[in-house]
Amino acid sequence: MNKNDEWFQKKLALYSILGTMFVAVITILITLGLTWSQFNLVPTTDNAQINNSTAKAIQVFSSSVRDAGNKLVWDGIGVLIAGIAVFSLVIIIDTSKRKLKISKRPRLLLDEMYDGKDIELGKRGYDAESIKKLRLTGEPLHYDYSVIKYAEENKMIIITEDPEIHGGCQENNLPCIKLGQNPTIDEIIKAIESL
Repeated sequence: MNKNDEWFQKKLALYSILGTMFVAVITILITLGLTWSQFNLVPTTDNAQINNSTAKAIQVFSSSVRDAGNKLVWDGIGVLIAGIAVFSLVIIIDTSKRKLKISKRPRLLLDEMYDGKDIELGKRGYDAESIKKLRLTGEPLHYDYSVIKYAEENKMIIITEDPEIHGGCQENNLPCIKLGQNPTIDEIIKAIESL
């Protein structure tokens, strides 16, 4: 997994934690609101001992607590719905940006000495083709000029160890990466990202 993939996974974990905390806090507020909405003071002493003003004060207090509880429940539900919408939107935008970054990766043309690396690069999200495999499909890529022209027409970066192909790319201002024999996939990716 490369650094971008690791960072993306960390961001998704952070979103999960923040989302869980948000839902927990809102759930507590809604529960508190439900508790308040059920609030009712019933005097425990004999009604004869309580005068009318005290009873009215208790009734007004109970009613205001119930109203506050109902308001808290509805506000909590509204905030919960809005929060879920915002979190979903953030995750959708972040995911689409990631897909856009992956799709903006350059197309790669690997010289025949790197045949097989195209498959490994494909597993890592790169659009990579092998000259050897293209020849097997009938593409006329037997000479350096043909390879360079194919890469130019298809907007590809050539990855090679051949100094002739590399030199031809440099002369024509075409992107090309020259590596040694049998580089690792990580070395190839590092060279691509350093362009």
